[in-house]
Amino acid sequence: MKRYLWALFAIALIITGCREQENKKSDNNPQMATATIEGQFVGSGVENISLERLSDDFTDIKAIDNCKLSANGEFSFEVEIEKGSSPRFYQITSGEDSYPIVLVVAPGDKITLQAAGDIFRNYRVQGSEESQLIQEFNVSYFEAYDTFTEYADKQNNSEAVATATKAMRQQLEFVITHADRLAAIYALNLRLFESHIPLLASKGVNHIHFKTVRDAIAKSYPTSPYIATIDRSIELATMIANAPEALYPNITLSDINRNVHSLSEFQGKVTLLCFWSAQDQLSSLFIGEFKALYERYHEAGLEAYFVSADSNRAMWIDTVQMQQHPWVSVFGGDNPLVFSTYNVDVVPLVFIIDREGNMSSAPLVPNELEARIRELL
Repeated sequence: MKRYLWALFAIALIITGCREQENKKSDNNPQMATATIEGQFVGSGVENISLERLSDDFTDIKAIDNCKLSANGEFSFEVEIEKGSSPRFYQITSGEDSYPIVLVVAPGDKITLQAAGDIFRNYRVQGSEESQLIQEFNVSYFEAYDTFTEYADKQNNSEAVATATKAMRQQLEFVITHADRLAAIYALNLRLFESHIPLLASKGVNHIHFKTVRDAIAKSYPTSPYIATIDRSIELATMIANAPEALYPNITLSDINRNVHSLSEFQGKVTLLCFWSAQDQLSSLFIGEFKALYERYHEAGLEAYFVSADSNRAMWIDTVQMQQHPWVSVFGGDNPLVFSTYNVDVVPLVFIIDREGNMSSAPLVPNELEARIRELL
């Protein structure tokens, strides 16, 4: 599904739209201001559109109103927002399989949208500088994504990776250039390339970029609820351990049965942390060699936590079952931040954690790895 899923957060709004209002509540309530979102979409074949508000933590959306386009494609929404309220993210959607038009709406805004043909690809926005920045970013980002998927479909991996890497670099440039704009928050949260190739996460957004935007937004929008949201994102991006005494970033992911496992569960034990891929021959070779070591030293206290860098969960499950992993094996494709946190750009990549929580790189050569394991046990 192409629509973004941004947990519901309560906010004092009164929503109206897509119909004539005999009495606008903002006229009677001096505490409220009306923001208008209107425009015209022609030649798209779309008959109905919806207005939704993104939750302040970007994990959910709230349906606000639906609108049937007029015969000539015109529409209008009205949103009553408390005066002085910080701008919020909204989106207009035209179907389950379409990308949404993301807008930043402030009290009193008069936003106009125009599009001919494909709404998302061709829309233009006026009346909101933040929304214009988002539209400008989308042009290059999604054009690159289209090219990337074409290469990926043709299994031209080198060109796909090169296209993705360039687009992610431009994404970072946009974020840094517009760090004090809410549009930068929108750009920070896009992970389309990483969702296909998790290892690309190490080349993209990290906690430093989140902190740069957070500090800038705190000056330009000091009352914005997104400051607290970014603070939580920074915590996630750095993967701060749940246990205070842990010396390594924690990881919490699910196994083939959707059971959740955290790396911190093995605190106090010698643990091998391995990033691998079901598509990588060296990973398969290492797994075959390590299985003998695991069976030899598991009763003595050796544990293992294997994180898949695959994007295809079904293929990963088949591989885990075929290889019969006796340790905790989890799917990392749902959370690319794991790979940027550990700076993973190649697999297999192996670390070993001692009983005190100290983490260091581990050798891939079996006899060298065995010597390291015996030393720590």
